[in-house]
Amino acid sequence: MQNILVPTDFSTFSHNALHYALEIAYTSGAKIFLMHALYKGYAPTQASTENLHQFIEISHEKANDDFKQYLQKVQEEYSREELSNMPLEYILMEGFAVDQIIELSQAQHFDLLIIGTKGVSGLRQMFFGSNTQAIIERTDVPVLAVPIEAQSAEIENIVIATDLSAKALSAIGKIYDIAQFLNARLKFLHIIVEETRSYADRLEQFLSSVNEILGEDSYDFIEMKARSVLEGLDAYTKENKVDILAMFRKKQSSLNDFFAISFTEKMAFHGKVPVLIFKS
Repeated sequence: MQNILVPTDFSTFSHNALHYALEIAYTSGAKIFLMHALYKGYAPTQASTENLHQFIEISHEKANDDFKQYLQKVQEEYSREELSNMPLEYILMEGFAVDQIIELSQAQHFDLLIIGTKGVSGLRQMFFGSNTQAIIERTDVPVLAVPIEAQSAEIENIVIATDLSAKALSAIGKIYDIAQFLNARLKFLHIIVEETRSYADRLEQFLSSVNEILGEDSYDFIEMKARSVLEGLDAYTKENKVDILAMFRKKQSSLNDFFAISFTEKMAFHGKVPVLIFKS
């Protein structure tokens, strides 16, 4: 892992995302690019061309001042010298935040995109109706969505939620690489809602494929019975130490397909665990 992109609007939830980025960068040796989008649409509508340029110049100066103050805040918060002195490259772009994030992530090679999300009561609501949804749907870069209530700490366990399908196998190597960079243990979690006759065969085929990609001793596999997938995820994350919950979705599918869940699966999933989204 070499480059991490962290969009920020200097809010509390984007600040929490930076905390995670610093921890990940320190462990993996990656470089952090802190990006802020300046939307010039706020310029006075009746402004002359000269006044408009002046407005934009002032806006840039203010954004740069905000970043300097923000950087000082970050350095003061960290007592560990290796984190407080970690270099950050600041990128200031003009335009809508989502558009600029997508443009930048496609123009440059980033291994991970870390974004902060507002506190919500459900996993579905964590993504819908927010910039997070648009970013996840439009970028091919893995996205780590960090809830505001997530506690930044050493990442030791990465849990992959799996339905045993082959569609995510192509991305397993990527998430294993991230786990290796972070010295984290990889765990596959399968929630059993209904055990069919073909379950044993599907499980054997899935584990055989994973073994070919990763090797038998490089991961753990966990099965858990629950009335629904999200209820199972909720219970597991509450009862066990999960530092990152990883999920896959088809490259061409929308989040509406990704979260096409029944009403029983809309039970509260308390957004305290960062969620890593991979396109398979």
